[in-house]
Amino acid sequence: MRLAARAWLLREAARDAIAAGHFGRARELAQRAAGIQGGGPGTALELLSVWLGAAALKSDVSRNGSENPASAAEADDTSQPWS
Repeated sequence: MRLAARAWLLREAARDAIAAGHFGRARELAQRAAGIQGGGPGTALELLSVWLGAAALKSDVSRNGSENPASAAEADDTSQPWS
């Protein structure tokens, strides 16, 4: 039961990170949730995070003509409050 609760908390944190635009962080959290429960919703969140991160980076490149380092760093934010 503790593992299921931990995976749920990680998925919630991943959803919050997606909402905040921190796609790299969301991917990491979703990977950890999927590792606990063997895939399922965690894997879906991981794929969504990767897709959104790539779309955000592509949008920055097309808007600015070059990669925006600040946006790339934000997309790959890897601070870990859930350690």
